[in-house]
Amino acid sequence: MANDPALCAYSEAIKFSNVAGIKDMIIVSLGTGKKLQGYSYSEVKDWGPFGWAKPAIDIALEGGPQMTAYYLQQIASTVKNSKYYRIQPELYGADPTLDNASRENLELLRKAGLQNAAVYDKKLTEIAKLLISSGGNFKYQDAN
Repeated sequence: MANDPALCAYSEAIKFSNVAGIKDMIIVSLGTGKKLQGYSYSEVKDWGPFGWAKPAIDIALEGGPQMTAYYLQQIASTVKNSKYYRIQPELYGADPTLDNASRENLELLRKAGLQNAAVYDKKLTEIAKLLISSGGNFKYQDAN
């Protein structure tokens, strides 16, 4: 499962005839948000296997996007002035489940959006300038 499809997109993009590699790309990987959550010993000591089911899945799923970001960062580090950006916003207490559309959670998500906009302002501005300066000239031809 590709929880962060950026590496898959990179692999597909280099198949185009006029794309030599990451130096010819602007890669922006936008995460859906992460919720910082820790577990204390007193909280988990009596959970047993069933109590660990959801936390174990959450922990396992978080590793994939982190590895993808690491791999792309390593590829990007081989090129001076590479254009790879990873943005994984914090949820700042908002519930990440898709079915929680309560007024309270929507307000928490709105506030998290404002906080993340401030945190990532410089990076988002840099991305916007890059995209504007490219003039939208993204003309790729399939090499096949």
